[in-house]
Amino acid sequence: MNDRAIQGRYSPGSTFKMAVALAGLEEGIITPDFHVHCVGHANFYGRDFKCWRLSRGGHGSLDLRHAIEQSCDVYFYTVANMVGVDKINKWATALGLGVKSGIDLPNEVQGLVPSTAWKREKMHAPARPSL
Repeated sequence: MNDRAIQGRYSPGSTFKMAVALAGLEEGIITPDFHVHCVGHANFYGRDFKCWRLSRGGHGSLDLRHAIEQSCDVYFYTVANMVGVDKINKWATALGLGVKSGIDLPNEVQGLVPSTAWKREKMHAPARPSL
């Protein structure tokens, strides 16, 4: 038996956009009036990332409030790229993501919010033997 609520690691989906917004605001990288123009996709490091509104040509120009309201993926991809993984990790952790709850829950698994240090550790870790 597996208690998925405290032992599963699941992608947070659009709820993580709030952590990205907080990081951008708290680090002074964006303001609530910061605009991004969504055409339905954005390219970062040679890879295309799609917005859920791709088929309709995107959301157009959005500020933070409207990006939250519309859950615009391109807006938050752009902000996340500007903020950087380590500052996102800092603020997501401050929100309690990636840490144990502190409640006496036997077998609770710690979540994961990647960082540069985490990536370096994973890249240099010895490979697991094949079974």
